[in-house]
Amino acid sequence: MNLLWRMSGEKISCFICLTSDGTEKCTTCQVGMCGWHTVVHKGEKGSCYPYKVVVRGTQGRILVATRNIRKGELICAEVPAIVGPYSRSRPQCLQCFKLIQEQHEYFCEGCGFPMCDLVCSQGKYHQEECKVFKEAGKRVKVKNMECLDVQYSAISVLRLLLLLEKEKLSKDNRFNDDNKANYLLRLAGSLMDHNIERKETQPDIWQFEEDCMVDFIHQIVKVCIKIILNNSMLRNAI
Repeated sequence: MNLLWRMSGEKISCFICLTSDGTEKCTTCQVGMCGWHTVVHKGEKGSCYPYKVVVRGTQGRILVATRNIRKGELICAEVPAIVGPYSRSRPQCLQCFKLIQEQHEYFCEGCGFPMCDLVCSQGKYHQEECKVFKEAGKRVKVKNMECLDVQYSAISVLRLLLLLEKEKLSKDNRFNDDNKANYLLRLAGSLMDHNIERKETQPDIWQFEEDCMVDFIHQIVKVCIKIILNNSMLRNAI
């Protein structure tokens, strides 16, 4: 069947990234899948997820059902692209996100952020940005554990930038992680930013992000990120 579709010249778009390169139809549900995203089209029991992405006018990319969905049916299951602290956060462990209390004694040896303990400081969420801080020669000093600290504001943005870097390397070198938990979907670069609307309707938040995220990353850690780092890319990540 797939051979007949290719011979007919019919363009098939991947259900999630919309590419038509190397895309074939699922033999079960007839939804298009590129080779990269075949792994996320079906659940653990082998059933096809009942959705696909389409572009619809001013709404942009949206999810639509590809068949009738049963009551109580699992529509989709996925891991988050990144996890991290909110832009206005109290000091917290950057691995498990437990709030840090006064009189806390353990600080990451690599970057200076307070962490629960050595185990958390070596956790997978924290290790990548810790390496960036070390290479940039930046050691933070968190003094007040009860107040908001702007040193946490850019962490989630930095994690997204590092993900974009990994996805670019993965695409350029055509490799991926066989572990499904670490599988790179290569979709972060297509996220919509809504920057024009946000700058006009939320000027105070926009300025806060300029001061505490954009400038921070430009001045402190940009030397360690190999992707082209400009205001547009930073804004898209925010």
